[in-house]
Amino acid sequence: MSDRPKEKERNRVVSVRDSEKVQAKLSSWKSKLLSPAGRVILIQSVTSAIPNYYMQISALPSKVCLELDKLNRNFLWGSTAEKKKMHMVGWKKVCRPKKEGGLGLSCAKPRNVALLAKFNWRLLQEKDSPWVRTILAKYFPNGFVNSQTMVRRSGSSNWRGLKLGFDVFRAGLRWVINNGQRVSFWHDRWIGDAPLRSLVHGPLSLSESLLRVCDVVGSGSVWNLAGLSLLLPTPVVEAIRATYVCSLSPKEDCLAWDSNKGDFSSKLALQLANKHPIGLNSNLSDPSWIWKVDTSPRIRFFLWQCYHDSVPVRDTLLACGLNIPHGCPRCSCPFESLSHTLRDCPDSFSIWNDLSIPTSCSQSFTFPLLDWISFNCSSSKAHDKSHIAWQTVFSFGLWTIWLRRNLLAFNSSPILPDPIRNILSFAAEFFCLMGDKANSKSASSIAVKWMPPTLGRAKLNTDGSSLGNPGIAGGGGVIRDSCGSWLGALELHITHLDIEMDSLVSVDLVLSNSVANVFLRSIVDDCRCMMEKFASVTLKHIYREANACADLLAKEGCSQLLPFISFTAPPASVLECLAFDCSNSVCTRMIKC
Repeated sequence: MSDRPKEKERNRVVSVRDSEKVQAKLSSWKSKLLSPAGRVILIQSVTSAIPNYYMQISALPSKVCLELDKLNRNFLWGSTAEKKKMHMVGWKKVCRPKKEGGLGLSCAKPRNVALLAKFNWRLLQEKDSPWVRTILAKYFPNGFVNSQTMVRRSGSSNWRGLKLGFDVFRAGLRWVINNGQRVSFWHDRWIGDAPLRSLVHGPLSLSESLLRVCDVVGSGSVWNLAGLSLLLPTPVVEAIRATYVCSLSPKEDCLAWDSNKGDFSSKLALQLANKHPIGLNSNLSDPSWIWKVDTSPRIRFFLWQCYHDSVPVRDTLLACGLNIPHGCPRCSCPFESLSHTLRDCPDSFSIWNDLSIPTSCSQSFTFPLLDWISFNCSSSKAHDKSHIAWQTVFSFGLWTIWLRRNLLAFNSSPILPDPIRNILSFAAEFFCLMGDKANSKSASSIAVKWMPPTLGRAKLNTDGSSLGNPGIAGGGGVIRDSCGSWLGALELHITHLDIEMDSLVSVDLVLSNSVANVFLRSIVDDCRCMMEKFASVTLKHIYREANACADLLAKEGCSQLLPFISFTAPPASVLECLAFDCSNSVCTRMIKC
């Protein structure tokens, strides 16, 4: 009999070792003074990363995932085997994204599923690798992405990992339209968050059910939705019309991840792995202001606790069932809520009165607690005496009041005899250490003007415009000769062309060797094909002041009903701008040195 352990037992042993590594790493930090904000960073960068290597290829046992969560949870709140501490905010809330009121941490199980979704993504991207060909031949004989069900119920640990991450992988995929021949108009996800079939109630006719995207694209790659028997919502129609279809360099449609550039996004995969997200409590405001306050990370964590009403004041501790004295330790008030501690207690009230509150913020002291904190922490005003940002002074004021309360409650004597001096000195120290966030680079003025092309060449100035984001978009362009005269339509048999535009991103995309953004490849490839038709062509970036005519035409394009309009003579709206360019007039532009 072989002495080789069974695979399941071997996987469990490896998983337990990961758990032991995390525990050993946490134990080495026990003696060090770490704020909760520092512990969050260590959990994100170290302890969560330890099991990631194994998580990328295999599914961890649920017991091990729970143990990893427990270790991180206890470390965050300072609990040890010898001394337990209260966890003031639930772990599920902690693991929400910051925009939903959490700390951006993640539970072990969803993170494992998200990483296994990336394992599936590698199968899609690395099709020529020997290991990929082996797995596809063994487990996906009917095709990888099109497999509706897994053909094997048992297999290696890698196979079980693929199965666990497959649903999240499929949920994050969408089609990128190039020629539209491979994509079903109704049943594939290529526009929006779901297939268009989800917008239709009832059955589709056979002909419409078999409709492909290319079937609704007319000549010139213009969308022709008039043949549809069903009316789609206006936002969907606008999104379809904004989708570019290849006309000069037809390529096959391809699958991409539903991210900004089409690459795999662990953040999106983690959101999909959390099948039932809790979401932001409708009773709470947007918490994004917490992470924008100019203050120390320790105080941001305190503000986050205030947001969840989880600061351990006596009312909160009594609600948790602790047997502690009632009332405020600083005054004779029979209760101690968070609002009383930070603002309404006579001791706190006197501190705020002596701190010289900006006039525009004084009215906020009658707001509800969370509105009061967020209003002052979002203020752009400066403190009257120190000229430091009021949000910085205010946040250090909250923190100093909380420290002062704790010293009075546990030591029965104030160690901070001059709170105003402490608040301003702490805020000034933070300001000096962090420096002014505003860009300190000096600016200088330069002269900008439209330059005509050399004799025998034509110049195309082009620009785009959008009425909001997202919003109605349009484009415009003007072709002129060496005298600055309008040349009209494109069919002028021009062989030597200079192209100018004020979008540096667009210029870099066209001139680069490759396009990282899969959603832009088709339109960039068509631009390159058009440029290859000229005997000589140049493309460069210019400042907006030298592209004023194209800018005006682009804005007019947003209000046009037809997909394309060609002017043989300049429209009245650009005559003044054309005359300005022809007169060799100069505009002044400020640039950073």
